[in-house]
Amino acid sequence: MKHFAVAAVLTLLTATTASAQPFEAEADLLFRQSEIREGSIDLEGVTRIRIVSNGDELQVQGLTYTDALIYSGMAWAHDLSDIDDVQVEITRTGTLVTLEARRPPRHEAETRLVVNVELPDWLPVDIDDGAGTVTVRQLLRLNAVDGAGAITIEDIAEDLTLEDGSGPVSLKGVHGSVTLLDGPGDLDVADVGGNLNLRDGAGALRAHDVDGDVLVDDGSGGISLGRIRGDVDVRTGDTDGLDARHVGGKLTIRNDRGDLS
Repeated sequence: MKHFAVAAVLTLLTATTASAQPFEAEADLLFRQSEIREGSIDLEGVTRIRIVSNGDELQVQGLTYTDALIYSGMAWAHDLSDIDDVQVEITRTGTLVTLEARRPPRHEAETRLVVNVELPDWLPVDIDDGAGTVTVRQLLRLNAVDGAGAITIEDIAEDLTLEDGSGPVSLKGVHGSVTLLDGPGDLDVADVGGNLNLRDGAGALRAHDVDGDVLVDDGSGGISLGRIRGDVDVRTGDTDGLDARHVGGKLTIRNDRGDLS
């Protein structure tokens, strides 16, 4: 398999220019240096996109009428010597395109990175995010791993798989099935067209308007389920915190001692 390193269109400007104004509100007085990061790549022949980020904010938006991946973002650093270590790069290996947004570890340098990505909504996407806020909208299919921080996912045409370390999770409008491994943090799920299979570590869980079956393995925290058209199977250590209403199929509740209903 051939490996192609794609030279992204990269522009370095100061945050005082007109094009940088949308990002100025993100800047913290701690960071004295700032530069814009911009680039794109044509996606002809590409079958999958992978996004790897350890930045502070990542936004991914699917678009119907595009054949390219386009990113724009802002890099900040306290010291000028660190600004070049805050980068966004695109590479292509065969039919896979990878976008990597990276900055130095927090204990090595005071930096910040915010990235917005636009790409076709007809390609499957993998996201691996270390720590930071993630927002994803309008994709074909998504497989995501999120270390820490809030994550919002909306309007996925097919299936969604998410492994979340910690932080609040909001999922809405997944037309396929959802498989979720969730750590500490509240979880809100709404409008799922297929099945919902989740393992929740700790925190409140709310799920409603699911067309398929719901399978929940819950560690601790309240559970609220509503308007589930299929069967519901819940395993929880806190049955007093369970509220399940408008279940179309069979409702089964389990704890460590076995089935309760």
